[in-house]
Amino acid sequence: MNEDLSEFPMPAVSKIEIFPKGLSGVVTKLIAPYQPGRVNCQGRSWRAKLYELNCQAALLPGQPIIAIGRESLTFIVIPLHCLLQEYDTNYFGSIEVLGSPIKTVSKEL
Repeated sequence: MNEDLSEFPMPAVSKIEIFPKGLSGVVTKLIAPYQPGRVNCQGRSWRAKLYELNCQAALLPGQPIIAIGRESLTFIVIPLHCLLQEYDTNYFGSIEVLGSPIKTVSKEL
């Protein structure tokens, strides 16, 4: 059973870049699981998608986000309210929102 698979090309694998420091931004076009939208970050408009697809909430225009990385020209984002509840901001570097640093909430084990 020696099959020649050379006629089946391998799909291209996207390279994901994680930023050393999170970037604050605002949603400008609805973002939902499996539905990319747009964010304004660093004075520019970027295509954006959710970091984790288990987030069931859609992000509406005006909601604050943190961009943690990018895949090609698409930013990977976390809703700010999820970051404050679920993630350690030290993992994504220090993050500032509207000029004020976010304080890390320590979780007791």
